[in-house]
Amino acid sequence: MVSVAKEALTNLTTRLATEEGPGGTILQVHRYFSRHDKQPSDSPDDTNLFGWRLDRAVVDFLAATGADLDVGEYDMTPSDD
Repeated sequence: MVSVAKEALTNLTTRLATEEGPGGTILQVHRYFSRHDKQPSDSPDDTNLFGWRLDRAVVDFLAATGADLDVGEYDMTPSDD
């Protein structure tokens, strides 16, 4: 079922890029954090709160659909001035 949906989305985005031009598919990730953020209670001690990753399936999906990835990370720690 997932491969059928992926194929349908790939065909749609390919068609749209051909007819409309590039730039129509974007995955946006916005992450807000501060130095006071705590680790989730169920996370291992070595969890890096300032890192994240995309697994191969997500990368393959973005590539297949021709999507751009737009990531913004924002440090919300109050300034000392």
